[in-house]
Order: sequence, then structure tokens, then C-alpha cells
Amino acid sequence: MSTKNACGWFAALILLAGCSSVRVYTTEPAARQVNSAHFDVLLQPQLAAGKTYFNAFRFVITNKTGKPFSVDWDDSYYLLDGRRQGQFGWPGMSVDELRQLQKSPVGIVAPGETRAGVIFPIQLLDRKRLRDGVRPGSGDTVGQALLGALPEGVNGMELTVNLDGESVRETLTLQITSARR
Repeated sequence: MSTKNACGWFAALILLAGCSSVRVYTTEPAARQVNSAHFDVLLQPQLAAGKTYFNAFRFVITNKTGKPFSVDWDDSYYLLDGRRQGQFGWPGMSVDELRQLQKSPVGIVAPGETRAGVIFPIQLLDRKRLRDGVRPGSGDTVGQALLGALPEGVNGMELTVNLDGESVRETLTLQITSARR
């Protein structure tokens, strides 16, 4: 009889393991967009490759002026629940480039140009796995594994754009939540 009980418990554990739920992350709104007289900007969380959580943002900016302007990455910040949590990096950056971000913090956007790419909070990189030669967010599994999950809460960015010597700030935020499914 003890063998039957052991087999019964084993079968029950297998069934419970098969019914376990997965935490799925969602965002409200799906993307945040700001339209100004000078530029349009969009920020949209991106799912980690093969996962149910977000680990980066799609960033799109369009210059609507007749002059070039610059995105000041040294003065643009990842926001979590209204607090600055460091700066952004982007796929293809080496570890040394991440460390040297402040030395070349400006990205020029030409008149009428739209720039799009993926950015991620440097603060959320898995520093234990970060080593020379690795390019976070490069699309390979090693790079993807280095990007930490965007936590639940109000996530976003404080963007600084330099227009004719004047700094213009825009804040883009959205709510990330999760539920077991």
C-alpha cells in the first residue's frame, strides 16, 4: 500500500508541475508617444527574446524642424516610479563603450530624419555576467541574458533634446504590471 501512495503522490506532483502558471507582463499604454512642434518621440517596452517580460524599449524620434538637433544621452534618464535610475545603453555597445558613455553623449538627428532603435537601462544590466567582449542586447542569447527585466511599476524615460542651444525635456512613462497565467 505504501508503494501505491508513493506513486499517487508522484503522479500528483507531476500534474501540479504541469499546471504551474507563468508570470506574464503587460504595459498600459502599450507605447507612450509625445508630439511637439519640434519633434515626435515614441517609447515602447520590448519583450525579452522568448520570454514574457520586458527588458528594453523601442525608441523612435523624428525631427520636425528645418535644423539638426541632438539627443543628449548624458542628460536623459531611465525612470522608475518617478525616480531617475541611470542612463540608457543600446545594442551593439561594448562594455567599454557603456563605461565611456559620458564621453560621447550626443546623438544628432538631421532635419526631417526619423531615428529608431532599441535602448535599455544600464542600471538593470546583469553585472555578474557582464564581461569584456560581450555586447548587451546584441540579439544573441548571451547579450539578451545580460539585459535585466524592467520591473513592475511606472517605467519610462526623461528625454533631453538640445534645440538651438536650448534644452527641451520630455517625460514618457507607462505602467508595467504582471499576472500569473
